[in-house]
Amino acid sequence: PKDKNNEISWEEIEKSEKLPDCDFCINLSGDNIMDKSWTEDRKKGLIESRVGTTQLLVKKILSSDKPPHFIGTSAVGYYPTQTDVLYDEYYDGPPAANFPGLLCSQLENSVKPLSEKELDWTLLRLGVVIGRGGFLKAIRLPVGMLGWVGKIGSGNQYFPWIHITDVVNLYIHCIDNKVTGIVNGVAPEIVTNSEFVNMLGAVSGKWTWTVPE
Repeated sequence: PKDKNNEISWEEIEKSEKLPDCDFCINLSGDNIMDKSWTEDRKKGLIESRVGTTQLLVKKILSSDKPPHFIGTSAVGYYPTQTDVLYDEYYDGPPAANFPGLLCSQLENSVKPLSEKELDWTLLRLGVVIGRGGFLKAIRLPVGMLGWVGKIGSGNQYFPWIHITDVVNLYIHCIDNKVTGIVNGVAPEIVTNSEFVNMLGAVSGKWTWTVPE
């Protein structure tokens, strides 16, 4: 059973002057970005669930007597969409000129006060998370239940992905080794959406088809 003495709600954090004593503060908060259409209200909710919570935690960390190492979750959606450019953590150009780029940029800017105070922070830019509860649950299962898996549009766009098990191990690696700064969390193989879907279809034994853009 959970130890209630080790739990704290967002409301309690908001009312407190600082965070409880801890070595690391990991923010996994964020509404599912793939399960609904991006209406204006939906965009506001996605921003608040990610940017708002990050701003709150950063504020409390700055007020803490012993500020913990902050680990936040961004995404490779920060990078501009290109078919002939490979991006790494040293990219210092502008974010993508679309909603995912805006969302990631606002989230990452929320961590800048920690840098200004020379406090430890890490931001994981994750690819599409594959596994139970991840992208396959949000998008593929309704299609897969029909015996199909689908590529999106032309399928020529790069499709950086990572398995949920590797995501967990990446967080553990960052904690154990006190990794700081930007960290890309993607599989080492570079594949397009079409290549990924074809592999998924081959492994699952399902037909592949095209989802219009």
